[in-house]
Amino acid sequence: MHIFTTNKPRTAKTIFPANCANVFVNIFRAVDIYGLAIDNNSKILPLFMYEIKADLEQLKEFIEKAFEGQNIEDKKNEIVQLNILMSEEGFWDDAEKGAEISQRASALNRAVEKWEGILAELNALLEILSQMRADEDPEGVEELREMVKELKKNWRELEIETFLSGKYDEKN
Repeated sequence: MHIFTTNKPRTAKTIFPANCANVFVNIFRAVDIYGLAIDNNSKILPLFMYEIKADLEQLKEFIEKAFEGQNIEDKKNEIVQLNILMSEEGFWDDAEKGAEISQRASALNRAVEKWEGILAELNALLEILSQMRADEDPEGVEELREMVKELKKNWRELEIETFLSGKYDEKN
């Protein structure tokens, strides 16, 4: 390996042969010796901010994939249909059937609110992260870190609740 001596600024391509440059660039993207990280958009972040961003991106992948499997639009349509049914005259004449339908509508509402809420919380944190400058607001970074921690906790609870829910769990 030769180190080129030129007046050009040193880059991976001028210091290393062409076949090594890509390896160096990929390593540098992960972490450099100053505790900085470079994300995929070539934005330099302090390492702890990169960790927060990585956590949020991983959560986004998990939450969005799970959200798609929840058929939220179908649940919303069913809620509308149940509300129409419950508003009909004589709906409560059969109290047992009325209570069952009302419970179903409530359970669907709770599920939709939880899933839309966690997705909205995730998107809000990603927006906050994109606007935050660690050097100008270190307290804000710590607050963001706590908010991400809370989102992870909420996601884990929703994930377990979804995994454990079944046909008869709505009646508990």
